[in-house]
This record gives sequence, C-alpha cells and structure tokens, in this order.
Amino acid sequence: MKKIILLILIAVCVILVGFQDSSGPKIRVAILIDASSVKISATGRFKIFAPGKLEAVATGDENSIYMIRSGLFGLKMEGPEEYGDILEIKPLRDSFIKVNNQAYRGEIEVRKRDDALLVINEVDLEKYLYGVMKHEISPAWPREAVKAQAVAARSFALNKKLKNIGKPYDLCATITSQVYGGLA
Repeated sequence: MKKIILLILIAVCVILVGFQDSSGPKIRVAILIDASSVKISATGRFKIFAPGKLEAVATGDENSIYMIRSGLFGLKMEGPEEYGDILEIKPLRDSFIKVNNQAYRGEIEVRKRDDALLVINEVDLEKYLYGVMKHEISPAWPREAVKAQAVAARSFALNKKLKNIGKPYDLCATITSQVYGGLA
C-alpha cells in the first residue's frame, strides 16, 4: 500500500514538473502573515504592478523604498490612491526584492486580508531550497545527510503545493512548514 501511494505521489510530481516552464515548478511561500505594513526595496531595479493596470503603478531601484499598508478599500503606498487587494513586485534583471530588509529571489505579492497584509514570495523550487537548506541543516554535516535533507525538503514542498492548490500560498516560511530565509 505504501509503495502504491509513493508511486502515485511520484507520478503526480512528474506530471506537475512536466507542465512547468524550463525553470521548474514555482513555490508560493507566505513570508509575512497578518502584517500591519511592509517595507519594499531592492538590490536593483524593480516594478510594482496592480492587477488590471497595464502599466506599473510604481518603479524603483536600489535607492527606492515603498511602504505598503492596508487602506480602507485596498492597498496603499504613498499618497491617497488605493490599488485594490493585490500588488505584485517584480525584479528586473539580476535584482532581488527586499521585504523589511530581507532579500528574496523571485517575485513578491502583497495581498490585503481584512486590515492586515499577507506577503508571498513566488520562487522557483530549486531556488527556494537555497533559502531553506542553511536553516534546516548545518552545511558542516556529512554530505550525504545534506543531500538527504535536500530531497526531503523538495518532496515536502511539492507535497504542500499539491495539498494547497487554489490557496494563496503553498507553505509558510516558519517552522510551521520549513524555515525559509529568502536569499541565502
């Protein structure tokens, strides 16, 4: 019975990987839950998009800082304008987005949830593992143990992705899931 379940899980993972682009599957990690505000900056150039808008609502570089908070009807940055319930922050070229001064690979999504914010990092699975490994196991441990941890972390993340289809994120960045520190 266990072998059948394992074979089904492997088959589903292979199917999911087959439908992804060449960079591999993406993982959506909740890095902040119920935050009152979030500071967005970057190591280089980036753009902030609001769904439904053709152009970026803001652009920035390594010297730019945006504070995002929940408004009455949507998300707010500087000024009175509100942008709906979701803002997407996309890095340009080799830039990394910083959330409260912590750098992350991939893209960041800020969602309004009641009066609080949910901040999600969407990142390639393999790059997600870079941010997990040093928090889950010491690199000084034997090489085979580190490899086994990488396999376990990858399998855990893919399993959570399957279980959370249709939800805003696949897993959390805390011990609730796997400790994820972003850019490692």
